[in-house]
Amino acid sequence: MTIVTVVLWLVAAVVLALWLGRTWSSTTLRGDTTRKKLITSGVDAVVALAFVRAVAPPPGAWSWSWPIAAGIVGLGLAGAIRQWSALPWRKPKQDPHASAPRARAVAGTAAYAVVGAALVALLA
Repeated sequence: MTIVTVVLWLVAAVVLALWLGRTWSSTTLRGDTTRKKLITSGVDAVVALAFVRAVAPPPGAWSWSWPIAAGIVGLGLAGAIRQWSALPWRKPKQDPHASAPRARAVAGTAAYAVVGAALVALLA
């Protein structure tokens, strides 16, 4: 196992840990999580795993790490589903007169997810 492989898998592990933290932590630890942040961090986790799998697949005995990582993504998805209805799409702005349309937040998040899905398809 080369140092590049180890570093790539460590980066993927950090991205997965952030994904789990955002989806399963209590509201005080979660901070200002929004639906947009849940989706983008989930896309980041899946793309990071697809990238690592394409560039540096785990060798031999380390191949067990792939199903574990995929299970962590699924666990994070369950946490995201659990808290979805309680979260807004975007953080409320401080200025009550400035209103950011929800449609823009949804469209931007959808575009991010589409690009992420295209990257996963490309790397698969």
